[in-house]
Amino acid sequence: MQRFRREGISICGIAGSSNLEKAYTLYRLNLSRGSYSSGMMAIDTKTGASFIYKQKNPFETKDKESLIWKTEQSRNDYDYFLFHSRAPTNSTETVWSAETTHPFTQDNCNVAHNGIITNFKDLNKDLNFTVDSQIIPFDLIRNQNISKTYSNYQGLLTSWIVWGKDVYVVKAGSSLWMNEDSFSSSQFEDSNHVEEDGVWFTLKDNKLEPEGNFTYINPYFI
Repeated sequence: MQRFRREGISICGIAGSSNLEKAYTLYRLNLSRGSYSSGMMAIDTKTGASFIYKQKNPFETKDKESLIWKTEQSRNDYDYFLFHSRAPTNSTETVWSAETTHPFTQDNCNVAHNGIITNFKDLNKDLNFTVDSQIIPFDLIRNQNISKTYSNYQGLLTSWIVWGKDVYVVKAGSSLWMNEDSFSSSQFEDSNHVEEDGVWFTLKDNKLEPEGNFTYINPYFI
């Protein structure tokens, strides 16, 4: 029997680029997928210095001269920029909080997730996470392995990871468009749709390159 993918199940948005203006443009492109809250991260991949900012309302152009563009270091000290726009899915929260807004952090590991972990309740039995995505950096630190961590999840798992000085992008179920150094949940100019699921990419020399695989079954094939 032929199976068809149900597109559009997950409506959060992730984006990243080595160019801040482009990363911001891709973030804005994804706002139609969800705009309940927004988060961004800037990283210096040489030193690991980083900056995170989260807010309830979407980032606007005027923020270029305030909270986003004026980071703790000079803007030129960062060389990769990542965003997340959110439509809440698997969550028990009732009001907005920075603690329940992507990216989520555990030690030196930061994750922003576009999707839903459908077996989150089982995984969360002995923990106390409010949002399913919060468990990802916790598990990455515990397992010290991307493939092992994501193999334990069911659902839609596409996400970005900043771990120390390293930037990773995981593709599993949720949409992902990519070119040499940029990615987005929505299609953008000169981008290619990443068809393969259960794969993760590493940013190397300003290029996103496939690095590893993990076992993944898309629950939205019918």
